[in-house]
Amino acid sequence: MNFPAELKYSRDHEWVKMLDETTALVGITDFAQSELGDLVYVNLPEPGDEVLAGETACDVESVKAVSDVMSPVTGVIAEVNEELDDSPELLNSDPYEAWIMKIERITDFSELLSAEEYEAAAQSTAGDGNGIQEAAQPESAAGIDWYFNEVEELQTSIACGAEAAKTVSLTEEQLQNYYGIKVIPDAIPDGYVQTDEEKTYQIGYDADGNVIDDNCVMRYENSETAGWFTIRARSTDMGEMTSYVSGGLKPMTVSGVKVTAAHYPAGSSGGTFTDGYLATYKKNGVTVNVQSEGLSRDEFCALVENLLAE
Repeated sequence: MNFPAELKYSRDHEWVKMLDETTALVGITDFAQSELGDLVYVNLPEPGDEVLAGETACDVESVKAVSDVMSPVTGVIAEVNEELDDSPELLNSDPYEAWIMKIERITDFSELLSAEEYEAAAQSTAGDGNGIQEAAQPESAAGIDWYFNEVEELQTSIACGAEAAKTVSLTEEQLQNYYGIKVIPDAIPDGYVQTDEEKTYQIGYDADGNVIDDNCVMRYENSETAGWFTIRARSTDMGEMTSYVSGGLKPMTVSGVKVTAAHYPAGSSGGTFTDGYLATYKKNGVTVNVQSEGLSRDEFCALVENLLAE
């Protein structure tokens, strides 16, 4: 465990690098990142926000939980490290270079510890999570903490390449064996049946026998409500995928897999429903895209949870 002597520390496991008498960089310590596990999202504060020593400044999400990052000093947020939006894992790989926020106009830093004092405090709490504050999260009906980003629109991209020299059709069992993960749910929402529309269970090969296109689609519809959902999967770069127009969306963790989920106004695309849902994730090298207009929020969560269940 690393505790650089030139830094100051808080009992809540943040480090402080004084740039001058009233300005400092702040991040989480090596001890904190090791206790939290792999970090997947950083909810950065806003420049201009006033922060108080010992109060929550922002939060980080790991594969274990969402945890508060406390401000070790009183002052004003001058700048945030936007690189963490795309690379939150830097807090794990290089915690003392990957600062989270710059705080200026500091008026209170009297409670900071030296490296030696902090090391003793950290070692006394190792493994029990003390000082790593978990933020409260709403639970889904299935008991998993779901987070839906709010987006106004989606985009569909189609990647084309060389035409396949050979195409092989697969059964459902063969398709799942090919991907090595579950792509066909074994619990279907009431009233929904699989249709032949968009259904694709085919693998394309080039002349040398290499897979160049394995984009497969499953579509389910409810004839009474006109609701539908699709599941798209691929391990190559070929084929069609629906994705988000805006970046910087907050992911979460479901069954150990990073999932980015969003709610969008389905009516804007000409549908009969007001609520649409999209979840994207990558598991064992396979990109999966689940979309619905017609399922309730709980039904959609249960569907994705079923696909990700071991």
